[in-house]
Amino acid sequence: MDVEEKIKKMDESLKNRATTAMLSEMRKDLEKKIADIQEMIDSKSGERGDEINKLREEIKEIEGKIQEMKKSSMSLQDDISLLRKYFLKYEKLQKRVKNMEDVMGIEEDINVNKIPPSILRLVYQYTLNDAIDMLRKYVGPSESERIMKYVLQDVRTRTSGTELFKLVNGKIEARDIEKAIKKKLISPKQIHLTYIEIINKIREYIPGFVPKNFASLLRTKGQEYAIETSTENRIRIEMLERNIENMRGEMSYQENILREDISEIKRMIEMDIQNTANSLSERISKVEEMVSGLHDEMERIADTIKHMFPYISSLRGQIYSKIMEDIPPEGIPLENLEYPSEIINDFLNEEINRGNVILQDNVVYSTEKIKNRILEALEEKSLSFSKLRKELGYEKEILVTVLEWMKKEGLVEEKKYGKGKKYKRR
Repeated sequence: MDVEEKIKKMDESLKNRATTAMLSEMRKDLEKKIADIQEMIDSKSGERGDEINKLREEIKEIEGKIQEMKKSSMSLQDDISLLRKYFLKYEKLQKRVKNMEDVMGIEEDINVNKIPPSILRLVYQYTLNDAIDMLRKYVGPSESERIMKYVLQDVRTRTSGTELFKLVNGKIEARDIEKAIKKKLISPKQIHLTYIEIINKIREYIPGFVPKNFASLLRTKGQEYAIETSTENRIRIEMLERNIENMRGEMSYQENILREDISEIKRMIEMDIQNTANSLSERISKVEEMVSGLHDEMERIADTIKHMFPYISSLRGQIYSKIMEDIPPEGIPLENLEYPSEIINDFLNEEINRGNVILQDNVVYSTEKIKNRILEALEEKSLSFSKLRKELGYEKEILVTVLEWMKKEGLVEEKKYGKGKKYKRR
């Protein structure tokens, strides 16, 4: 294959890359929506069997057409027209499934693991806003904000996931739920339990208030989400059609320019290849001479480093010990450690891995000094976790971590105390 053919193939690849990628994305989106409808139909009871079978047949027909589109060699314009047709069929199928649900009824038990996180967040926010608006009407803005702060603090002591519900501008906002579930930081079920705890605590301050039906809202928001997604796909198809038309004119212009430049580019490439080959041959000879001369020097440097290593290791240990001494029992902000950043970074990497240092919110703590303070506090008495935390002033996560280490080392003993725990020295 000569240079002219290579350039022509590169040009055609550039022409088709954007449109082919967008078309592939829309196909995948349509396949996912069809799979969701299939799963919804399969989850229904055996009633209205004829209608369900018809829907299944129509879904299989659309899936078959999509597979044919993948295997066929139609133009992008034809593929886009067919996709538009199948998106319209999908919307009709969705309406028929909704009508069937209205007649058959939908199971009220909710498996939040199967609900898209974005829809869960929308419903959480909607119901929370409804409850907060009612709370404001009942107790007033200032008192409602105080109650919400208390509710979040109370729920935080009994369940995880409250960090996803934050008080912002006088309202509890559901935030970062999709990100937390995607990264598997917390399960949808745990988030839902936390949400229920928050709603139930708010209800205690609103006599007679009944939240809106959660399952019904999930259906409504899910339908709105599907309609918005379908609309976005139609807009993307229309934009793609316009882009294709614009690109045709641009491609024709660029093609003429490329044809004019191909012969000149070919000549320049051949000259560059010849010049580069000659230059590389000379440089390789020089590099071989330099490598031969550097080999002995590198061996001498390696021998010097080998002899210096014990001294460097000892010096580093002394520096680490001095840094550890400079960390007070209550911790010290990272920027207040007056050492070069490279030394601080190496120190933190090694000592955190060894469990000698804890870094939280850019504050450095000495594990050993925290242990000593805990042992002093438990010298002649046992204390609950909350009292121990209040007396020492450490964050909950830090105190929990160090107490767990001390339990494993046999320094403290943990006993249940009502709903909480008490700690004493061994």
